[in-house]
Amino acid sequence: MGRGRALLGLEKTGEGIAALESLFEKYPKTGQTVSAAMLLSEAYAQQASREQDAQKRFELFNNAVASMNKVRQYLETGEGRAMSDVGVGRIFELKAKAEQEFGDAEKAEAYAGDAIGVYSLLVETADPSDVKVQPHLEDAYHRAVGLLVEGEYWDDALRNSEQYLRQFPEGKHKLDIRRWRTISKSKASGQVGAAGAENDAGDESPEG
Repeated sequence: MGRGRALLGLEKTGEGIAALESLFEKYPKTGQTVSAAMLLSEAYAQQASREQDAQKRFELFNNAVASMNKVRQYLETGEGRAMSDVGVGRIFELKAKAEQEFGDAEKAEAYAGDAIGVYSLLVETADPSDVKVQPHLEDAYHRAVGLLVEGEYWDDALRNSEQYLRQFPEGKHKLDIRRWRTISKSKASGQVGAAGAENDAGDESPEG
């Protein structure tokens, strides 16, 4: 794995990917399998994010997801599942960024939604009392709320912010989450106020 990591560090992404794939072929299950799978997934995703050809980009991102799913395959625990899910969510984020960069705003929005979906499912189903799951669960909350704020889904952002702070009052992302909660609360209240004003205006009858 050291050779693959070194090649990636030198930005020789194609060679690094080949070295890591060769490692999996020769040693499909070792003490470094999980780390190698995550490194390979990141390499594919980074290569995909720079690929201008839409079909090649799609295939590379699929390879990134497949590599990340190996984490769950080799680490069959709540920790493995949480680690894999956060990794897949980040790949969807990179896909969204790439599509935005290459001019397909509709796909970018869809992939951002996919990322939110992955993080939200983990948040809803993971065990927050599992100390090995907690760091990944916190990351899922953080990335989900960030995307929800970016997309202006204020009610969902507020709900997830408050849930995070209940579960992890001294969590590693508490400052960002508190800031996003304040913004979301303000924006959600503003939307309610605007909707109420519109309803009141619609109820008014013109004088005859």
